[in-house]
Amino acid sequence: MKYIMCLFLIVFSVSLLAQAPEKEKKETLTDQEIEEIIKTEMESAGGKSYFYDPKGRRDPFKSLLVGKREGAEECVEGTLCIFWDDISLNGIWKVKGSYVAQILSKQNDLFLLKEGDLLSDGQVTKITLDCVFFRQKVNDPTKINPYQDVEKCLESPTSK
Repeated sequence: MKYIMCLFLIVFSVSLLAQAPEKEKKETLTDQEIEEIIKTEMESAGGKSYFYDPKGRRDPFKSLLVGKREGAEECVEGTLCIFWDDISLNGIWKVKGSYVAQILSKQNDLFLLKEGDLLSDGQVTKITLDCVFFRQKVNDPTKINPYQDVEKCLESPTSK
C-alpha cells in the first residue's frame, strides 16, 4: 500500500511539474522592428497614409439618413422638391424655338423643365437636342467652386 501511495505521489508531482508554466518572457519591440512593421503595413495599403478594410461590414462613413436631405421636409410639390440625382430624362421637346426637357421624378411625376428652371439642388443651365446641362450645388470643402456642372443625356437605341 505504501508502494502504491508513493507511486501515486511521484506521478502526481511529475504531472504538476510538467504542467507548470515557464516564466513568460516579456517581449519588447525595438524601434527598428516597429518601423519595419509600419513599413510593411503601408506597403500592403498601397502606399496610402490610411487604410480601411470593412470586412463585410457597413461603411461607417456613409450616413444612415440616406434619402433625407436638407429642405426635403418643408417642400410640398413642384420642381423645387426634386433633386437632380433622383430624376430620369424621358424626352426633349422643341417648343417655340427653344427646348423643353421632360423628366420623371422618383415619385413617378412628370415635369417639364426649361433653361433657368430651379430644382432643389441647383439650376438647369442649358438644354440641347439630346442633353440637359445642370449646375448642381455641392457642399464639399475640398472643391474650389460650390457647384459642379453635370448633364443627363437621352439614351439612344444603340446605347441600350
